[in-house]
Amino acid sequence: TVVQGRHTITFGVEFWPSRYNYYQNNTPTGEFTFTDNMTSQNPTTAVGGLAFAAFLLGDMNSGGAGIGNRTAAQVIYRAYYAQDDFKLNRKLTLNLGLRYDQEGPFSERFNRQSTFLTDAPSPLAALTGLPLKGALVLVDTPAWPSRNPYKPNKNQWAPRFGFGYEIDAKTAVRGGYGIYFLP
Repeated sequence: TVVQGRHTITFGVEFWPSRYNYYQNNTPTGEFTFTDNMTSQNPTTAVGGLAFAAFLLGDMNSGGAGIGNRTAAQVIYRAYYAQDDFKLNRKLTLNLGLRYDQEGPFSERFNRQSTFLTDAPSPLAALTGLPLKGALVLVDTPAWPSRNPYKPNKNQWAPRFGFGYEIDAKTAVRGGYGIYFLP
C-alpha cells in the first residue's frame, strides 16, 4: 500500500500451487466375469444356459483386481492486481482497479494425460476412407508438445470500479462494479 496525497494505491500478487496426490483405482472391488457354462444343459457345449443365472448362483468364471495409478497432479494459480482509492473531495471517493487472473492448466508430473485434437485426422479415417477428424493424443509428444491437456485462457482481465458518496453525516451511498473469474 502506498499513500500519495489523496490517492491510496494498493497492489499485490496472489500465487498458489494446488497439488493433488491421490490413488486412482478404476476397479476398487475387482472385476468378475460369468459365463453360461454352469447353467447350460451340457457343460461341454454352449446349449441353453444364461450368464446372469450363473451370476445369481455365484458361479464366477474368472476375476481379477486392477492395480491403481498414483497420480501427482497440480494446477498453479497466479493473480496480479492494482487499485487506487482516490478521494476526489471530502464527500466523494472513487475506487479504480484492475486484476489479472491466470489459472494454469491441470498437469500431471509423469505426463500420464491425453487430450482430444478436433482438427487432427482420425485414426479411423484410413480404415473407412472417410474424411474423419478428431484424435486422442498423449501430452508431451510431437502431436501435442505441451505438458498440459489444454491451452489456458490468457485473457482474464478483471476491471473494478467503485464509489462512495457521503450525503450527510448519517447517510452514505456506495456502489461498485467488477468482473470476477473463479479459479
